[in-house]
Amino acid sequence: MKHLIIRMGLRICNYLAFKFIVFYFKKKTNKVYQNSFICAVLSDYLNTTLMLDSKELEDAEVWLITTKKYNFYNLLLNKRYKKLKGMKFVEDYGDEQRAGLLAFCQSKNIKYIFLQSGDFMVPMVNYLNRQLNHKGNSEFAIQCSLDKNMMRNALNKKGVSELRKVTIYSEKDLEKVDFFPIVLKPAVGTGSEGVELVEESKGLRLAYQKSINNMRKTEFNTVFLAEEFIVGRQFDVEGIIHNGEMKSLCIVEENYEGFFPNFDMNWYLFNAILPKAVENKILKVVSNALGACEIQHGGFHCELRINSDGEIKIIELSNRMGGSFEKPISELTGTNFCDAYIQSMLNKTVSITNKGEMMLDKYFKDKESVEQWTRYLERMGITYQMSNVFQRNNKFKISLTTMDRETIYKISHKFGLPIERV
Repeated sequence: MKHLIIRMGLRICNYLAFKFIVFYFKKKTNKVYQNSFICAVLSDYLNTTLMLDSKELEDAEVWLITTKKYNFYNLLLNKRYKKLKGMKFVEDYGDEQRAGLLAFCQSKNIKYIFLQSGDFMVPMVNYLNRQLNHKGNSEFAIQCSLDKNMMRNALNKKGVSELRKVTIYSEKDLEKVDFFPIVLKPAVGTGSEGVELVEESKGLRLAYQKSINNMRKTEFNTVFLAEEFIVGRQFDVEGIIHNGEMKSLCIVEENYEGFFPNFDMNWYLFNAILPKAVENKILKVVSNALGACEIQHGGFHCELRINSDGEIKIIELSNRMGGSFEKPISELTGTNFCDAYIQSMLNKTVSITNKGEMMLDKYFKDKESVEQWTRYLERMGITYQMSNVFQRNNKFKISLTTMDRETIYKISHKFGLPIERV
């Protein structure tokens, strides 16, 4: 009798907690998402979903809220519980981890696995989706998304955005690099970690050692890639691919000038200013690249540069959403990035709109540069938000939202940002 009362009490507590969380996050989803992915899942898809994120799972609790109507499962970091014993990092799942998580999903009737960001989780997410709902990508697509060397081979073979490259298996292979400038990077990596710009041959060996020291350490084996560096403007294309059909949400211009050789962020402009013909050309090349790499389902993040001849050169392509981009893209386009992703995975109609609002994120290494910007912005009556960041060498960020093009042009002229007037 005592155990029955305890179980009933726990069920009531779970039910009340569930009601509060759903109410809280549903309220959030009508406004700005602090974590739009979790909000979307909590609001509408509570019965058959599991979201993986790049957190340590050694001490993770499987958060289970159960009522008569809903079962929702999510992985959260919680040092008091160890219900997924034997798990390592999400990004380091091997075959033994796959089997364990697949058995867990099957036991809980989980049908759909979603990925917010994190290149290293692409193999696990696609494996689970292939097993549970047949919406996972092929092993070839997974490897193209995970391994930049394989991606480049696939693109070059199909004649899509071809670039010269040398695969570096050991230091001896550096002798094969006979073109400069190059970008030296781990074939398996993320977040520009271990990426070095090398202007000439005499700096190559030092850059190689720095790349080894700064790369992300995982259980994935990796080689290095020496790839020709494209001088020109750089852009991200963010979106989803719905049963092989690309649906772009937003083009973001990103800039690293003055922040080389380590590719620290300089600035991002969401909903980049581009002539329509150039925008269409970019989207066509990205669509061809997704096809060449056989990516058919899920979110995608594509980075590219435009060279002096106007050619589009893909430099990064991954089967995931752009890290931390889902919130601003959802706000600026009016389309919930995460919800569109989920609708696609559920084989529902996906509607994409973009109201075209712009946001400029400018990063700084020192307080003096920040003060130059803030004095000008305040004098011009331009609203901004400033925050502290800890991204490699950057320490501060200024965000400017709801700006028209003329304001962007004035700021770019004042501070020398290479944003072209259209």
